[in-house]
Amino acid sequence: GIATLDIKADERGLITYCQEKGLPLKTFTAEELRDINVPNPSAIVNKQGGTPSVAEAAALKMGETLLVSKQIEAKSVTVAVSLAARE
Repeated sequence: GIATLDIKADERGLITYCQEKGLPLKTFTAEELRDINVPNPSAIVNKQGGTPSVAEAAALKMGETLLVSKQIEAKSVTVAVSLAARE
C-alpha cells in the first residue's frame, strides 16, 4: 500500500496512481508521525509539515522493517519502503 501525510489524501495524482495499481492509500496525521524514530529526519519537512519525516515515518507506521530509506525522485516525490505483514 501507499502511506503519506493526511494533507495529501486528496492529491489527484496520488489517488489515480493508487487506483491504477490497486493499492490502498493510508494517511496519517503529523502527530501520528512526529515521534517515530527515523534514520533521516528533515528540518525542512518538520517546518512545513509539522513532523520531521513523512516517507520514512509513514513506511514504518505501515511495517516494522524499513527496507529502503527515503529516496527523492524528480526533486518532488520522496519515497521509503517498509516490509509489512499482509492482513
